[in-house]
Amino acid sequence: MNSSSISFFRKISSAPLLLCLGLFTGLAGLATTVTAEETLVDSVVVVVDDDIVLKQEVDARVDQIRKRIRRDGGTPPPRTELEQRIVEQLINERIQLQMARRAGLRVNDSQLNETLSTIARENGMTPEQFEEALKQDGLSLSEAREQIRREMLMGRLQQRNVEPRVRVTDREVNDYLASAAGQAQSEKEYRLAHILIEVPSGGNADPASNETLQRVLKSLKEGEDFAALAREYSDSGTASEGGDLGWRKATDLPGLFSPVVPDLKVGEVSRPLTTPGGLHLVKLVEQRGGTQKVVQQTLTDHILISPGALRSEAQAEKLIGEIDQRLEAGESFEALARSYSDDPVSASNGGSLEWASPGQTVPEFEQVMNQTPVGETSEPFQSQFGWHILRVRDRREQDQSERFMFVEAKNSISKRKFQEALTKWRTEIRDEAFVEFRDKRFAPQDGSDS
Repeated sequence: MNSSSISFFRKISSAPLLLCLGLFTGLAGLATTVTAEETLVDSVVVVVDDDIVLKQEVDARVDQIRKRIRRDGGTPPPRTELEQRIVEQLINERIQLQMARRAGLRVNDSQLNETLSTIARENGMTPEQFEEALKQDGLSLSEAREQIRREMLMGRLQQRNVEPRVRVTDREVNDYLASAAGQAQSEKEYRLAHILIEVPSGGNADPASNETLQRVLKSLKEGEDFAALAREYSDSGTASEGGDLGWRKATDLPGLFSPVVPDLKVGEVSRPLTTPGGLHLVKLVEQRGGTQKVVQQTLTDHILISPGALRSEAQAEKLIGEIDQRLEAGESFEALARSYSDDPVSASNGGSLEWASPGQTVPEFEQVMNQTPVGETSEPFQSQFGWHILRVRDRREQDQSERFMFVEAKNSISKRKFQEALTKWRTEIRDEAFVEFRDKRFAPQDGSDS
């Protein structure tokens, strides 16, 4: 697709910041208050450029990780081994956060809130359930917010410094697709729906929770719709969507579902699953193989009116309204697009765009496009690029299996190369930083300070 003709088509980073609940493992207790100067000096483990790492931070992370491992039924490694890992992790964090500050990188509250909402939603939780899950891991919401802010800052720094080092050629992709690893990429995908029945914070189901579960199970047995029951009974953040969790690859399934979902038949509902957060039912709505990818493409025309130096937001909104009225009066869409649209390439073609697949346009455009019948023209709507009116000319089902596999393979190679480049970059910045161990117990075994 000619990207210059559709300036509002979404650009996706090849190295997205991946955040999930696992991020919080061992990150509790980071905000330690020190009241006496001598205590502060005594507690300094290592100096990292213009910052320090405190013994209290190391202890808090080590204690939390050991607690998590024991809770999951495992045996934690020796404390000294964990301490060495955590100290090195904190050193790397300090180096990157100082680099981010010097580069002027920022994460504002709006961006942070959006990321928090995404984490909760992708884990099938409401904001309240998400906060409760943090508490069970020993984290307050404020501590989690600041840790996520730090992770986002480091992610942006890594994208700026590491992503330019990653290059993937078409030959590499084709060789990968012909390999055993490339063939294994054709894994199944599952579309899931989910019902969550909350239990008291102790983690044990009470009579009310069990009664609700039995009512839901009875209704399912009688043939009632899972989505309707999710809307009525589920305490999950996806309840209003009928519990729909969307499509998930087998490797991307939540840990609770991964042993269960592959054995379900399409339309089947799992047995009740129990976690500290509640009682879960998961339904396999659809299943598809990774080798075939049929998508619905839409052919549209559009008119874009953008605010700018010579046109205010209010003026842009007024103009799109006037164009909408002229379209309703029977004027030509093509003629109005040529005269007024601020998308120069499509304007010269009467507003005509190319076939668009899911995910290629910004969300606002895609949502209106999908809701508009063939041959119809939308109401004016707004995106980050300005005000739009679109007309849907046609739709088609397009088998993009080959292209999809190529893109997936390229992404897989990019991720691997990014991780390799990231490891090398971290070593470079670690070597260039000033690192002085004040507490020699945590110094590298070779005795060097940096």
